[in-house]
Order: sequence, then C-alpha cells, then structure tokens
Amino acid sequence: MNKSIIPNLFTSANLAFGVLGITLSA
Repeated sequence: MNKSIIPNLFTSANLAFGVLGITLSA
C-alpha cells in the first residue's frame, strides 16, 4: 500500500507545483 501511496503523493505534489508555476507565470 505505502509503495502505491507515496508515488501518488509525489504526483499530486508535482501537479500542484505545476499549477502554481503556470498561475505565477501567467
């Protein structure tokens, strides 16, 4: 379970930072 949850957290974090980056650069 943890091996599946940890990558999901990193993926969601990357998406969140990506959205922030797009918002700031826009």
